[in-house]
Amino acid sequence: MKGKILVCLVSMLFFTVVLPINTLAGDEENPEIKDVLGDVKGFFVKFLPPRLIQRIDINYTWFYETPDDPENLKIIGKLDNVVHSLFFKTFYSVYWIYNDHRYVVTMVTRWYNVDCYVTDLETDESHMAIPLHDGDSDIFGFIIHKDLIGNPKPGDILIDPWASAKIGFGNGLIFNLANDRAPDTGYGLDYTIQY
Repeated sequence: MKGKILVCLVSMLFFTVVLPINTLAGDEENPEIKDVLGDVKGFFVKFLPPRLIQRIDINYTWFYETPDDPENLKIIGKLDNVVHSLFFKTFYSVYWIYNDHRYVVTMVTRWYNVDCYVTDLETDESHMAIPLHDGDSDIFGFIIHKDLIGNPKPGDILIDPWASAKIGFGNGLIFNLANDRAPDTGYGLDYTIQY
């Protein structure tokens, strides 16, 4: 009888302490989204310079918040390498679901500027987000006001996150030369809102 009680107590401890850790805030050491390097796809990959392909090769992506800025969600991604191009646009996107709404935040980089916006894919509403990209780093990121993504509260969970990066050219209709999805199939770890 004592053994059964001990097993129940250990199980309760496991389910209340260990399991929620999987959905808490990520960081560079424990990102929500992981991907292997060297897996960029597309018909034109074999014709493009390797350094250009590295520009869209996602390594990992994580979500986080800070107590001094609780109204914003931050998402950071790490690439294999970053090089600049006069001719091509680069698109970095992160997708997730919250409260039955699919969201995507996208950064479009060109040699002369960076645009960043978040879209509710259910309503097709888009709003400006703040890009985190200095042009010389292999890090890209976003700052998103929580009001733009359904105003999640502490304890709410963003589910099924995944990221994509592509390189192309054109205005309006974009000719996609190569792309990467992270992870290659399925989704990353869910993220629990902290603040």
